[in-house]
Amino acid sequence: MLEQLAGSNTDGRVYICDDGSEYQSGNYDLTYYLNHTGYYTPEGRKLVRVKRPNCYIDPLSESLYQLEDEILEAGHLEFSEPKGDEVQ
Repeated sequence: MLEQLAGSNTDGRVYICDDGSEYQSGNYDLTYYLNHTGYYTPEGRKLVRVKRPNCYIDPLSESLYQLEDEILEAGHLEFSEPKGDEVQ
């Protein structure tokens, strides 16, 4: 789902960098940065969050934006072990 949201815009994504500037990612999505650049632009600016569109964002999409922001803040993608109820 995260990859679909990140790649849904054919113009790429706009990220906010640590210096407050914006970075247009072209056709690259967050997955590209996860695998290739370590959350930095080619110029060396750190990506810190995803810029939201200036329109209504449904709750599911907003939660995915928040997940992307958390991944950027942490500097890595890490999933914890799934937890479930104990079966007796």
